[in-house]
Formats: sequence, structure tokens, C-alpha cells
Amino acid sequence: MVVIPAIVFFLLLPHAVSDKSNLLFIIFDDLRPDLSFYGSRHMLVPNMDRLANKSVIFNHAYCQIAVCNPSRDSLLTGLRPDTTGTYNFQWSFKKHLIFPKRLVLSGYKTAGFGKVLHWETDDRKVWSHDHWDGNWYDYQAEELKYMNSSTTPDKLRPEESFRDHMFTTRAIAALRTLHSSNSFFALGVGFKLPHLAVHIPFKHFDDCRNRQSLWTLTDIERTYPPTSPAVSYRCCADKIFNYMNREGERKY
Repeated sequence: MVVIPAIVFFLLLPHAVSDKSNLLFIIFDDLRPDLSFYGSRHMLVPNMDRLANKSVIFNHAYCQIAVCNPSRDSLLTGLRPDTTGTYNFQWSFKKHLIFPKRLVLSGYKTAGFGKVLHWETDDRKVWSHDHWDGNWYDYQAEELKYMNSSTTPDKLRPEESFRDHMFTTRAIAALRTLHSSNSFFALGVGFKLPHLAVHIPFKHFDDCRNRQSLWTLTDIERTYPPTSPAVSYRCCADKIFNYMNREGERKY
């Protein structure tokens, strides 16, 4: 069983006047490899399929801990959690060099939108060109207050008001601005979904409604890997998502 709390895309964009490359960095929170190009037939992800057809796919890219913050710290620093000291929601990456800052020191312009770091800041040493996180943490907490299940298709709110739509819109505008400049650049965009709460526009739920019969889990997929340490499945949200934790403890 592969558990990846975030799937990442690095896209190298050739620079017009140099053999160096610009970088587009895309990260999805809590997205496991349950996608069509990983063999999951029930998933309808045409844009990801298009990207995957032009990409190198890694089938053995494992996370150390199935919690968003330590995984992000590990990815951004290139260090293991037992080195960064992040097992939950600490700020420990601050004493380590993360790659956006390394790029700034190397002369790149950098921009970040959405949830790239777990604790976002407007630090110009990290995001030298622009940064906007949409106050995603408070937005996520707000969703949990009025939703009575982990998945809620929304018929009322326009798609443009969802944070991921906002992140994308701002990232595209910044990409066009940076691309027209003479500087090397790196742009990061982090999407909130599929992190809980799974608050989505109804039309996307409706597109997948008739595909649910294709989704069946094996006994192995329903059980935690027996060799995984307990810390891999521990999170400060244990009490909130207790019903989900109990499912993983079932014996077959």
C-alpha cells in the first residue's frame, strides 16, 4: 500500500535566452496515488491524465509520515522528519534552507500561491515576487464548522469563490507576468483539496456520481501496513477524524 500525503509536479520551463530552466511547482494536499494513471479506474481526472502523459511518474515515492506538515517540510528541505524534528505542526523548517529560498539566493524570482508551505508567510526571502495563501487555514476551519460530513457538494457557492480556483487564477496571472520578464523564475501553487473537508462545487460531484460503482477496496487497502510505525498515523486531528482512524484498525 502506497501512502503519499501530497502528489507533486515539477515542470521545467525552458528560458528563452539560456540553457537554464524556470520552474513551475504544483502540490496537492493529501492526494494519494488513487488516480487513473496509477490504475484506479474510478477516478475522472482528464487534466492530470494529460499532464501524466508528458511526465515521469514515480511509483515508489513514499512519504515518511502521513501528515501534511512534516511531509511538506521534508520535501521542501530535502531532509527526513527525524532531522527537521517535524512530526506534527511545528515550525521547525524555519531553521533549515528550503528550496524556494535557495532559488532566491541564486537570483530567481519566486512566487507562491495557496498551500505550499504549511505555515505560510509573506517572507520576501522565500517569495520574492508575490505571495498569496488565501488565508487557507482559517478557511478550512470555517468549512468544518458548517459541514456535517467529510464530503459536501455545494450547489450554492460559485466555483470562482472556492480557494483552489482563486489559487489557480492568481498563479496563471503571475506565470504570465514572470514569463514576460528577463529573470529566471520559480512559481509554486498548492491546492487545498483533497484535504478535508472535501468541499467541492456540485457539478464536479455530479460528473462522478455514476462512477462510484467502480470503486472497490481490497482487504489490504483497508488495513494499515503492518510494518509502519504508529507515529505514521498519528495526528493532532485524531479526535475530529476518529471515525476514519477506526476504519484503518479493522482486522480482516
